[in-house]
Amino acid sequence: MEMLKAGAPKGESRRVIGSSHELTSDSDDRRSTVIALVAFAAVVALFALNGRWGQEANPDAVAVGVPAWQLSLTGSLDLTEIDAIRDNQEELDRWYVYDKEGRIVSNRAPGLIALAYPSYVAFGGDRFSNGPATLVALVLTAGAVALCWRLFTRETSKNFATGAAVVLALGTTTWSVSSSELWPHGPGQFFAALAITALAVGSYGKTGLAFAGSMLMRPLTGIFAATVGIAESLRLRRVLPLLRVGIASSIGFGLVIAYNRWLFGTWSVSGGYGDSFTTEAMGRLTPLAYLGNLTSMFIGPRHGVLTTSPVLGVATVAAIIYRKSIKGWMKTGVLAALLYMCVHAALNRASGGMAMFYRYPLEAIVLASPALLVGARRLWDSSHRGRMILAAAAILSILLQVMNVFLFECVSTDPASGVCQLQLAF
Repeated sequence: MEMLKAGAPKGESRRVIGSSHELTSDSDDRRSTVIALVAFAAVVALFALNGRWGQEANPDAVAVGVPAWQLSLTGSLDLTEIDAIRDNQEELDRWYVYDKEGRIVSNRAPGLIALAYPSYVAFGGDRFSNGPATLVALVLTAGAVALCWRLFTRETSKNFATGAAVVLALGTTTWSVSSSELWPHGPGQFFAALAITALAVGSYGKTGLAFAGSMLMRPLTGIFAATVGIAESLRLRRVLPLLRVGIASSIGFGLVIAYNRWLFGTWSVSGGYGDSFTTEAMGRLTPLAYLGNLTSMFIGPRHGVLTTSPVLGVATVAAIIYRKSIKGWMKTGVLAALLYMCVHAALNRASGGMAMFYRYPLEAIVLASPALLVGARRLWDSSHRGRMILAAAAILSILLQVMNVFLFECVSTDPASGVCQLQLAF
């Protein structure tokens, strides 16, 4: 069954994969909606169960919460008077740095601190807690899942879309990383979901604005905006997508540079990270080491996104096999995701400081998710064997995350680097 999709790029139509030739009854639709709502409630509950609500959290997340909390109390980002930070030489220069006036401040992205600030105004107190920041992470991560579900329902049946959204939430590190504390990845996934939703209907200005938001959390996501703008203009043979995505997304780039100029006195994207964030990391990698790191990001046994979430690997293979069923805008999302991963492999280790699993690919997963959905649905419809393979991969992916969340804990082995090892929690 095909129908024209309102607002879609010219020449594209909307195909609902796996739908019946007969219209579903109102009762069936209501039942599917109830199932989706129950599934969403269960996902949110599991997110909350794994949240870091006290003082203990990854140093990256604490370095977001502390300045937001301080800002809510004093109206300043100055952390110099906080003894636990001032006297901790292991954390200075890694999570906390000196601004242009010699004050100790966090080097986390301005968008993350800005997102956490209202929550600390509402729920913060005289004693620091990760709770308000974790609440922001949970809400935005859940929002990303909801947006993806809504987009999925445009491409397949509501029940299959619900299953896909649940797997995205619980079969990837969206559960164990994005929703658990305020990393950049939960907000990043939310803005990526906004961007791919806007891209699906050809709203390039909104796509660019969504990427502007993601750049405030993680400037490196500017790769998404550049890739999408160029790829869509080439695909449609029109310059308008490039102009609209580029102009709108440049707002985020400009705000990051303005913030870094105001706080650190430098016109740069890296800000408190220093020049090593964008130059030295690439310089120390030989071509062979880069290929090794890139391979580890995709198919490494410990940190490969396609191996530690095997459902993504199966869906990727299916998407390649059934690539003719994938729409142009979906392929653009995949291309942006791939280029982002390729650049990331030159800047950061595949582990992201984790003993197992991954975190850097999370935003890319969201951009690629519509194409993966189509591949998965085609595989599901192809044969009984295809359904069994996909179901087994989905169940295994969720079980791996269940083990990650409930059976293992990360015990620090090097506080200065944030590296830890997985150990049984009992």
